[in-house]
Amino acid sequence: MTCVGEIPSWIGTRVERGDGSPVGRVEAVQAAAPTGVPVGLLVRNLDGSRTTVPLSGARRGPGVVRLPLL
Repeated sequence: MTCVGEIPSWIGTRVERGDGSPVGRVEAVQAAAPTGVPVGLLVRNLDGSRTTVPLSGARRGPGVVRLPLL
């Protein structure tokens, strides 16, 4: 897996749990090498820590990404 870095439409996007409670914001997008297909997100949590989460099951809407696994 490689880090794609800043994909402008994702960086800074709010991240929520499946129930709508806030988690943090997207810092970077991870992609599978060599295809470049996004597979995960590096999330800056509200407490300042960072978490890498898979995109499987994620739903993206305007300004928000909902992750059912958190």
